[in-house]
Amino acid sequence: MNREVILFLQVPTVFTAADAKISRELNVESSSRKLTRRQMLLASLGALAAGCSEAPLIVQQRPRPSWPTQMPQPRHDYTTSYQSYKPLPQPTQPATPTYPPTPQPAPTFTTPKPSSSYASSYNSPNIISRSSWAKMSTNTSRVDAMNGINRITLHHEGWHTVNFTDMNTTMERLQHIQRFHMKERGWGDVGYHYIIDRAGRVWEARPLKYQGAHVADQNEHNVGIMLLGNFEKQSPSNIQLASAQSMVGSIMSQYRVPVHRVYTHQELKPTQCPGRFLQPRLVAMRQSGYLG
Repeated sequence: MNREVILFLQVPTVFTAADAKISRELNVESSSRKLTRRQMLLASLGALAAGCSEAPLIVQQRPRPSWPTQMPQPRHDYTTSYQSYKPLPQPTQPATPTYPPTPQPAPTFTTPKPSSSYASSYNSPNIISRSSWAKMSTNTSRVDAMNGINRITLHHEGWHTVNFTDMNTTMERLQHIQRFHMKERGWGDVGYHYIIDRAGRVWEARPLKYQGAHVADQNEHNVGIMLLGNFEKQSPSNIQLASAQSMVGSIMSQYRVPVHRVYTHQELKPTQCPGRFLQPRLVAMRQSGYLG
């Protein structure tokens, strides 16, 4: 062990006031010259002894703290009005479960009993009678009784396109149709009960008391209405469609024909009739509720 440390441990632990004075003088002297390690140790012990001396301590009175008498006002930058806070998010409502729609059974319709309370023709002041244009009478040996009415079928002529609207040209066209049906096809009369021209006029054709010749094997109880023109090549006129709607609605009302019993020719038999430009118009008319 270092000799200086051993000497330090052997130094008595009681110092006199003279020793303390010497220690202070050594501290002052050490500021002017370099001290040895032994001298530094002695100076430290002297300071320690001075701190442990029996000299009375001088207690200084410190000023008491000045406590505030009022509550401090909050600083502006620490306060925030409640309006500046964002509202709490609302709890998310659970989504309403969706279920596939319950399949509905297909509607079933009963065939209405044919109404037999019809006159020989449908009476309306807007219908041009067959006597004003027909040159040939009905061949009664080639026709069958209607036996009541419970459905309606719509057609187009399906021959040449029609662009005329005058009475005389229209009358000549109807006479040609009647002659073709009776002479070429051997029918008892023109095949339809009513014909509607491009001007919207309604012409009486075969009498209602007889079955028509417009849907093979389905002519009984069936009123045939033909719109003049070829609607694979042209579109029907608006007034022609309006007259068809009015005519069909009137027959439905008089003979109690339900709307699901109003057909087009191609809905009963495989054919293009009443043409690609008329078929969707008649379907829309039927589905929109305009017919009843």
